[in-house]
Amino acid sequence: MGKKELTNIATTCLTQKDLELLTGNALRYQAVGFVLFHLIEQSVVTIGLEELRTALKFSPLPPWKPFNETEPSDHELATATTIEEYYNLREPRSKMRSLDSRYLFEHNIDTAVTYLNKRVPSIRIIFKKAFEEACPDPPKVLDKKEIDSMIELNRATAVEVKKATSTMIYIDKCWYVE
Repeated sequence: MGKKELTNIATTCLTQKDLELLTGNALRYQAVGFVLFHLIEQSVVTIGLEELRTALKFSPLPPWKPFNETEPSDHELATATTIEEYYNLREPRSKMRSLDSRYLFEHNIDTAVTYLNKRVPSIRIIFKKAFEEACPDPPKVLDKKEIDSMIELNRATAVEVKKATSTMIYIDKCWYVE
C-alpha cells in the first residue's frame, strides 16, 4: 500500500474552511465537528466502493435504500445469475450509508466525496492502485472467489485509509487556521 499516499492523508491539515466545504457550506466548522468522523469515514468507504465497482467494470453505486441487515442466504449467493448480481449481494453494507442513517443524508456523502477528491486525492489514488495491482488486466469473466478476494482487498485498504484519515481529523490545531 502506498506509504507516501497514506502519509499525505495523515498529515493533511483540515482548516475551518475545509470543514465547511466538506458539507458544501451547509454547516459552520463548529457544527461539522459533531459529524466529522462519520462523514469522513463513510466518504472513504464510498470512494473505495466506487473504485472497486470501476475496477470490476460494474455499474455505479446505486442510490441509498433502507438498511437491510439480513445477510444473503447461501442459496441466493449460489443462484446469482451474473457475477455483478453476486457482487451486489456481497457488497459491504452499512446503516450509516442507508436511508436509516441517523447522522447523514446521501447528498452529504456525495458532497464530501467530491471535496475529498479535490482536497485529498490520495484517498482515491490508494484504492485505485490497490485494485490495479490486484487485477492489472481484469479477466473477461470473473468468478465468485475473485469477487470475494476483491471485496476483502477493499476492506483491508479501507482500514488503512481510515487510520490515516483518523489521524488527519485529529490534527485539531489546523481547525484554528483561517
